[in-house]
Amino acid sequence: MNEVKHIAIGKIGKSMSFKTTHQEKGGEDIIIFYSLLARMNPNYKFYIIGPNDLDKLTEAEYSYIFPDHNVFSVHKRDKTVLEEYKCMYDYCESEGIHFDFGLFLLGLHSDKSIPNFLRKEDGSFYPLLNAFKSYAGPYIYMINKTGMPWYTVSEDARYITTHTKDILNYERMTFSQINGMFESHKHITSAENTIINNKLGPWSTHMVKAIYSHVEKICLNGIDENWKDQIDIETKLKSPVDSHIIILSNGCGTSQINVTGNNSSRYPMFKQWIIDGLKGTEYDGTMIYGSWDKEIYDKEPRIVNKMIPELKTEIANAKYTLVYSQVPGFVTAKPWIMIVIGLIPFLHPDYDCYHLLDLPEYLYVKDEQDFLNKVRELDANPEKYKEVLQQCIDSIKPEYLDGSLINNFIFSHIAEDLGFNYEQPEHGVKPLFKRFSRKVNVATENK
Repeated sequence: MNEVKHIAIGKIGKSMSFKTTHQEKGGEDIIIFYSLLARMNPNYKFYIIGPNDLDKLTEAEYSYIFPDHNVFSVHKRDKTVLEEYKCMYDYCESEGIHFDFGLFLLGLHSDKSIPNFLRKEDGSFYPLLNAFKSYAGPYIYMINKTGMPWYTVSEDARYITTHTKDILNYERMTFSQINGMFESHKHITSAENTIINNKLGPWSTHMVKAIYSHVEKICLNGIDENWKDQIDIETKLKSPVDSHIIILSNGCGTSQINVTGNNSSRYPMFKQWIIDGLKGTEYDGTMIYGSWDKEIYDKEPRIVNKMIPELKTEIANAKYTLVYSQVPGFVTAKPWIMIVIGLIPFLHPDYDCYHLLDLPEYLYVKDEQDFLNKVRELDANPEKYKEVLQQCIDSIKPEYLDGSLINNFIFSHIAEDLGFNYEQPEHGVKPLFKRFSRKVNVATENK
């Protein structure tokens, strides 16, 4: 049994909502992630230091998500206190709770998080939106005051390092979906030197080590245990050729960014590869589904506002998709999700260019023509298609599904960094939720 550790958790920039998660339909990755860690490490104690609704769960609900009763909330709200963000630190001090380290997911947060702290050159405080004060302030204040070692989990390429300028205690490592050293955003140099000029500082920066940690596979903890049986290959082989490619991707970026083709949008790539690239071919009818800005729907009739649960027939007929990342090399959950729902995910040259994922080499395409050639090759050779699809299915290993790969990777690296022993659990855990489950046999919907 591992020695007891007290670990601060939460998502910087977001509230953790347990009560509104529909357990029978699937939960957010943030809950699945921390439930996974808590269940695999029953001797560890986890403390949520940011906004959450843990206290609103019934005893049965709490026991279902955290059966070892080793997750607690220290987020205390006192509206009579002007500096409410300090309540969490004060509560932990009064209760004698001291953290061995913190492990936080990174979300949207501002470059200023602590109220009444950073000053302009005239001495007045910088204004701060309530959202950042409430959802990031408690974390940054606690991290600064305790000096605890802390680590982040970055699922989003926009938040590989912490943005906020008012931090003094820097993260030691980020468990990410890419490898590399990343420069932090500019921070103040001391707690006393808080009068800043936004352009001139004074600033301090440091390098943060990001390590690929398989965290994109969180999505696989909870897929239907019969997911392989739900892939109806015969229906796909009989489907019309113009339905064989389907794109399932959200737009990202603002409408202005999308329309002008800025790189923070996926629109320029999909226009090049799909809308224009497949024009005049047998795949000219390929549709793009997802959440995009209204201007894009008006501009492109082949981009439609529908999500995966609404596309049972379309997915049943489709055989292939194309996966793209906004940041070259930064991998996401998309290939795994596509395989689970029965699609062969071809990978854009900018996607997984470092080959971090253990996926068939055949999926990596060089350019638009290579993508088209491979789709045509598989359509002309059903046995080759079945072979590649099976290789994709076989790439999803048991340790991906039970969460043990992610848990063991993260805690082994933290233990090595901080110098304590970590005994890896012998087994993973059963999923909390059923994800990507299709209760209706999609094949029957086409008859």
